[in-house]
Amino acid sequence: MKYTLSLFLLLSVMWTAAQTHTPLKDTTTSDPAVVPNFVNLSSVTVIGYETNRKLLETAGSIGVLTSKEIQRGDNMDIMPALNTIPGVKMEAYSAGNYRISIRGSLVNNPWGIRNVKIYWNDIPLSSPDGTAQKSIDFDPTLIDAVEVLKGPSGSMYGAGNGGVLLLKSAKGSAEENAVETGYTAGSYGYSRFHSSYKTSGEKFNVAANVVSQRYAGYRENNWGDKDVINLFSQFFPSENRNISFFINHVTGSLGIAGGLNKDQADSMPTQALPFNKDNKISVKKYNATALGASQTYYFNDLFSNTTSVYGNFQTYDHPFGSSIYYNGYLQESISGYGGRTKFVFSPSWEKIKSRFSIGGEYQYQHQFGNTFAVTNDQAGTWPESGALNQNDIIMSTSNILFAQAEFDLPASIFLTVGASYTHLNYDILDLFKDPTHVDYSGLLQFPAKTSPRVGIVKTLSDNLAVHGSMSYGYSPPPVWEINNYDGTLNKDIKPEDGMNYEIGVRGDLLKGKFNFDITAYQMYLKNAIVPVANLSGTTAYKNAGLTNQKGIEALLSYLIINYPAKPISFLKPWVSYTYNHYIFKDYKTQSFDWNTSSVITVDNSGNHVTGVVPNSLSAGIDLDTKYGLYFNTLFYYYDKIPLNDANTYYSDAYSLLNVKIGCRKNIKRCSLDLFGGINNLLDTHYSSLLLYNADANANGASPQFYNPSAGINYYGGLTLKYHLTK
Repeated sequence: MKYTLSLFLLLSVMWTAAQTHTPLKDTTTSDPAVVPNFVNLSSVTVIGYETNRKLLETAGSIGVLTSKEIQRGDNMDIMPALNTIPGVKMEAYSAGNYRISIRGSLVNNPWGIRNVKIYWNDIPLSSPDGTAQKSIDFDPTLIDAVEVLKGPSGSMYGAGNGGVLLLKSAKGSAEENAVETGYTAGSYGYSRFHSSYKTSGEKFNVAANVVSQRYAGYRENNWGDKDVINLFSQFFPSENRNISFFINHVTGSLGIAGGLNKDQADSMPTQALPFNKDNKISVKKYNATALGASQTYYFNDLFSNTTSVYGNFQTYDHPFGSSIYYNGYLQESISGYGGRTKFVFSPSWEKIKSRFSIGGEYQYQHQFGNTFAVTNDQAGTWPESGALNQNDIIMSTSNILFAQAEFDLPASIFLTVGASYTHLNYDILDLFKDPTHVDYSGLLQFPAKTSPRVGIVKTLSDNLAVHGSMSYGYSPPPVWEINNYDGTLNKDIKPEDGMNYEIGVRGDLLKGKFNFDITAYQMYLKNAIVPVANLSGTTAYKNAGLTNQKGIEALLSYLIINYPAKPISFLKPWVSYTYNHYIFKDYKTQSFDWNTSSVITVDNSGNHVTGVVPNSLSAGIDLDTKYGLYFNTLFYYYDKIPLNDANTYYSDAYSLLNVKIGCRKNIKRCSLDLFGGINNLLDTHYSSLLLYNADANANGASPQFYNPSAGINYYGGLTLKYHLTK
């Protein structure tokens, strides 16, 4: 922590010294380029790896989504858009309950977001251990642009082998002063209302949003409701300073239907597990608030600083479980705060331009949880908390120092060298008092890690480049993997280590009409965390795994028509493809056999890695007309997926097709968007989210891998926008 605080002190000193410098206008942007859909991706400016360069000049696999791409669907969430990026898979258990995998980053992790760092407007929002909570609401109305950095990105962002998600808030366009409101309704009780006010001028940009969304759910006990208030503001008090503020509050509730076996999923996919339905297993209520502030200051034309601070507060009321053998009632409160600062110095020497970045990031999280037994006197009603089973406080702290050097070399070569130094610890205070309970309080400090990255780009022409990179990353175990659940802490467990190599080519041909971005990579993951069984029947974790992960990611598009005055003014087909070849190289797991009261060890070496899709494809067509009519399609294909480490169970391959049609019209000061669409037009039976290794706890019964997703469903809506000034 002392290193990061030193950087903040340095900021204060330089702030004072800078007041004598001549103000300079901001000539760079930290926003992912929000561009019309006819602009070539190779010319888009990205913020990935803090380079603020054209994508063509950036080494690494980076996915970019603009606001138009984010809103291709029904706006329930950003899942349809995020799943068009090669190497990324977002899955839904229910509306508001998601899992995100970047290059297989969810190995042995059944829930939520892990092994991925998330930043919103330069503000870190994921927890110190790389997990994410409900304070991050992926609502399409709130998000203007997304960048996804795939693979280890520790040189600038610290821990995580999966990657980094960079989000930017929706804001007003130049000189905008308008109010907007919209309503969408659809199948299975889907109802959504949103309203916003955006205004901007020479010195400010303000956007305020309100969202209220309800969804009864495709399955029993599978609802998802939320209410969101969001405010983003940006101010420019001088030509060399911009300040932004961000606040997001969400409150909601979501039902958990539970996993089904294959026969149940095929015969009656809408059913919930009886235990879940009878006890209304759910996140009964959650409240989450995230707020932050960020400032960029230009001391002169060579030297600048960006500093951000944040805080978040969350509460959960969560009866969980799936049977009388596995259940509980979690009541939890989480609070956290932190900050990030970065100094940039950009000198030039003759023909070599350079850019040096140095900074730090500090995060602290306080997690107070009580787990009770579930009691319920009447089936189908809300359960109550019974006897206290667990009571603890977990304090997580992360310190990151990072540095990076970039050089524009002769012969159109761009070189980036960087590294970060990360220190992470968990301090656990066991508050549970019982004569038979063993206190598991303790401090777990992981060894400090240095994560280097080297990237190089060679531009072959103004619209063609090749790139390569080598990066190291590591993934710390989340808190639940360091608790042995026998009164002791697993102080021997280490973070997973990953070494990643990748090469790629990107650019455009045929006068910018044909765009392509292709990357091949190989990552070696060692010290993989695997489950081991205790003689008590509980599960602990240890470092015992090695995986070899190879993949190819490709995004292609062709601009057939781009003539605004013609009846069909815009026509662009596109396709995204991902190939994954992930193999366990040295991977032994353990389970407990209740019939023989013994531990069974299984060697899974040589098997395909659980939960990784070998082949996936998304494709679509975007069409606009000069009359305001527009049309788009989204097609997805997912190959069969290994459901357990032994590779004895696989999911079925499936395809999905979504279509949307609408009409946009401007009438004086009013803008109108009337739209409708169909999701899963093929009426495919599938599960968006699968419960991997469910056979380990089946005890001879048919394993419950499946969480069936909605069949064919429909939606329609209307959005009205009124410009308060001409």
